[in-house]
Amino acid sequence: MAIFFISFDLNHDDGYDHYKGFTEELTKMRAHRIMNNSCLVNVRTASAKALLDHIKPFLEDTDRIFAARIDTENSFYLHAYPGTNEWLKHNPLPTPTPVKLDS
Repeated sequence: MAIFFISFDLNHDDGYDHYKGFTEELTKMRAHRIMNNSCLVNVRTASAKALLDHIKPFLEDTDRIFAARIDTENSFYLHAYPGTNEWLKHNPLPTPTPVKLDS
């Protein structure tokens, strides 16, 4: 498992209403929102590309998304959304055995 930081700009004119599938997928992945358009996920892949390939079908061509693998020992934040420390405590450093995401 690996922890990733995901940041996104969703650009459809209908706003977040258009992205129900995307938000449902983040919920299934137990994502923790840390800022308006940023979250943390703990998934079974070591590859940011594989993670984005998994999420891409839920997005539009005009959307922007960024993912970076992080480790909790080298991460720090100021004023993240409530529950971030709890999420990090319940999602410890990943094991070194990555597994592909289900499509």
